[in-house]
Amino acid sequence: MSHSNEEVALVSDQVVKRFTLAAALAALTGVLAQVSIPIPLSPAPISFQVIPVYFAGILLGPVWGAGSVLLYIVAGALGAPIFSNASAGLGVILGPTGGYIIAYFFAAIAIGLIVHRGTETQPLSSVSVWTQAIALVIALAIIYGVGVPWLKFAAGFEWTEAIITGAAVFLPGDIIKIIAVLGIITGSTRLQVR
Repeated sequence: MSHSNEEVALVSDQVVKRFTLAAALAALTGVLAQVSIPIPLSPAPISFQVIPVYFAGILLGPVWGAGSVLLYIVAGALGAPIFSNASAGLGVILGPTGGYIIAYFFAAIAIGLIVHRGTETQPLSSVSVWTQAIALVIALAIIYGVGVPWLKFAAGFEWTEAIITGAAVFLPGDIIKIIAVLGIITGSTRLQVR
């Protein structure tokens, strides 16, 4: 009777690496959501949870990047206290700031599609910093484009109030976050999972 020592790979190393990074970025999104600064002009606090969303789209592409964000959203909706101020539940998603959280999913997809020119990830060395910057600006527009109307209707604001309290007060900080993400990505050649 002979015994074979052959290994059977149920899942490729690439899938394991991408899943691990997607889960880590989902967890980091939850951690950075706790770093929030309430501002008197808005029901939404200044937070840093968008940064891992940007990284998810750039590093993992549209499929795994969106999966990372979806993991964050589902975990929070099911009760994990990972939304800002350790909040959780479907009520947060349906509340005034829920549109921003939902928009993160679409932002990650857009970033991944633009940066990687499709659903398959490309080496980041072949993607210009300008392409990455454009992807992040478009993602921010998606976040505001979903979040502001959601805020308007959920909070009963007028359009002007929703735009000021849901976008204008955050724009300078969001630009700084985009610049920081671009600096980290371009400063490191070892970030991408291949």
